[in-house]
Amino acid sequence: MPLLVVILLSGCGSRQDIIGSKGTAMVSGNQTQINTSNTNVTPPTVNSFENADSGYSLASLNIKLPLNWKIDKSNKAMYFFLDTSEQNRGWIYYQNYDVNFGFQQIRPNHASLVKQEKIDIPLGHCSLYTMDADNGTAASGITGTHYDYYAIISIKDKVIYTIEFSLNDKEPETKSQFIKILKDLSIK
Repeated sequence: MPLLVVILLSGCGSRQDIIGSKGTAMVSGNQTQINTSNTNVTPPTVNSFENADSGYSLASLNIKLPLNWKIDKSNKAMYFFLDTSEQNRGWIYYQNYDVNFGFQQIRPNHASLVKQEKIDIPLGHCSLYTMDADNGTAASGITGTHYDYYAIISIKDKVIYTIEFSLNDKEPETKSQFIKILKDLSIK
């Protein structure tokens, strides 16, 4: 199943290199194109959100972010989480429910799985993945790693939300902050 996030996460660059500081996704027919100041990626045909139940679109979600953070809603397919400095700290994407969908379909190439866990949230079944990711590309010369967190929330026969979050650190508070965002998600 072709996915926008597979394209986003499968490159060699960091999240910042791939989607820029804000990043947007534009939809035309059943092609999705990511446009940022740094890249222009067109994945294979993607109809993942076009047929999804509109009651579960991103516009239907209540998303509570930390104080003074913003949500870039310039695209209906993917919202970006911007901190107080307008730095991209994550995104949320949705698609039709697929019983065969799994993390292996979006898992980034250049990161290793640290932990996989199930967490209870009011919105639905949630799988949380902690990935140890490089701080920079091999060509950048930046060394070290940080944690990227991914959540897959499945609402049976309705929708799958995929969410990524990182503050480019390994602090336990960052994971706690992400879990709070997940637990606060609700349908309007």
